[in-house]
Amino acid sequence: MSVLMPPLPHKPADWAQRDQGPEPLSVDISGWRVKEVPRRDSSGQANLRTTILEQGDTRVSVFRYWDRPLTPGHPMAEASRRTVQVDGHEMPLLTTSMYEGREWQVELLFVRGVDWMARIVFECCSSAEVDALCAGITIHAPLQPTSA
Repeated sequence: MSVLMPPLPHKPADWAQRDQGPEPLSVDISGWRVKEVPRRDSSGQANLRTTILEQGDTRVSVFRYWDRPLTPGHPMAEASRRTVQVDGHEMPLLTTSMYEGREWQVELLFVRGVDWMARIVFECCSSAEVDALCAGITIHAPLQPTSA
């Protein structure tokens, strides 16, 4: 069970204003079917934008949050990880053995910005497809500094 953590009172207005501006990252994949999921069909989180990209059985879900997710999410277990290149940055790509609280293998990429975060879920993608998809990601906003 996930608990929705209430945002600070001024945050929904801030998020609505930020939604009118540019997105902090984009995925350039020509030939893929793109679907924006309305918030009412998603989690109901006012700071979340969900974009689904599909081609055949391959699916990429991009969950962009202003600030941070308002719920802790469901359990996941990391089976392995490797490094991928995203817009000139090396980032860890996780492979799960459990995702969303059930046995499910997906690849996950977390991109953390200064005041935003994205979780990108790759389903039914080969390593070569994931690498090509990551090469199509452009980051338009500052990233969270990494600690050494």
